[in-house]
Amino acid sequence: MSELVRRLGIEKNLDLVKDFDMIVDKYRKIADATGYKGELRFKKEGGFVVVFVVLNDTEG
Repeated sequence: MSELVRRLGIEKNLDLVKDFDMIVDKYRKIADATGYKGELRFKKEGGFVVVFVVLNDTEG
């Protein structure tokens, strides 16, 4: 079964490497503010990284 995710934003790959902790904190705050408590996932696309949050399963 596949996981449901929600896209939170896009960062430049170089910025992510340089300021990883700050960017993770930024997207963790965005996810928490919108009610998503799942883990953050990152997908590299060209020179950018797309940040996702895993949606929690509401069924048992």
